[in-house]
Amino acid sequence: MSDFRLDSAQSLKVRSNPVRLSDRLGDDHKLYQFNLKQRSRFSLNLRSFGANADVELIQDRDRDGRAELGETVASSRSTSRLDAIDIQGLSAGTYFLRVLPKSDDAMRYRLQVAAAPTNKISEAYEIVQRTNAFRESKGLP
Repeated sequence: MSDFRLDSAQSLKVRSNPVRLSDRLGDDHKLYQFNLKQRSRFSLNLRSFGANADVELIQDRDRDGRAELGETVASSRSTSRLDAIDIQGLSAGTYFLRVLPKSDDAMRYRLQVAAAPTNKISEAYEIVQRTNAFRESKGLP
């Protein structure tokens, strides 16, 4: 992942019921920002029309306004035009969604996002959290 600024993100209200939006994408990415007030089961579906697109879930851990190495929480880089992210137990905090094209071709996409409160956490996500906490304690990216 290349380093990029997060200040161009559009605000997105994520709720328990799915939020749906449609947009167009050229040769640059689109950013969305949302806040979770409590641990949640996060689910995202991206459907691209025309060219293929990918999606990343980012948390600006050092709060410097830039997305950098080690700040991608999850991503989907499907070879099909359907991408998905599903995390049981995503921690409270501010997150960014980055929708990015796989080519320079203009395309449309439909995004569906939901986050329902939960007390559960997936084992895989817990490992990621512990790894990131260790890296942060050692000053690693």
